[in-house]
This record gives sequence, C-alpha cells and structure tokens, in this order.
Amino acid sequence: MNAIMGLLAVSALAGLVLGFYFGLAALVVFGLILSISAAAILQNEHFDFLAGIAINLTYCSIEIGNGYLIAAATRAQIKTARL
Repeated sequence: MNAIMGLLAVSALAGLVLGFYFGLAALVVFGLILSISAAAILQNEHFDFLAGIAINLTYCSIEIGNGYLIAAATRAQIKTARL
C-alpha cells in the first residue's frame, strides 16, 4: 500500500513539474514511462503485472493530469498578471 501512495505522490509532483516547464506531449511520454515502471514496482509488491498497470492507469494518470492542470492554470495566471 505504501508503494501505491508513493506512486501517487510522484505522479502529482511530476504533473506539476511537467505543467510548468513542458507541454502536453511530455505528459504523454512520462505517463507511458510511469506506467511501465509502476507495474514493475507493484509486481515487486506482489501485485500482478496487469493489476499494476490498471492501478497506474486509473489513479496515477489522474494525478498526473490534475497536477498538470493546476500548473497550467497557474502558469496562465502568471502570464496574464504580467500583462
């Protein structure tokens, strides 16, 4: 269970960083990398490989997207405040 919580935290922080500095294509690439690595980590925690991918696709991808949206909205507010 700790591995799942750690993956969620990494996903949210990665979404924030990607939202501030990179575009949407980087989010897709990182999501694929995170999906494969999370499946391997969860398999080490006695989850099946497909169950690890399912957990990642449902929870970690949502957290990456939420972090990205928060960062993108903040970046847009900063740009309009400078004008």
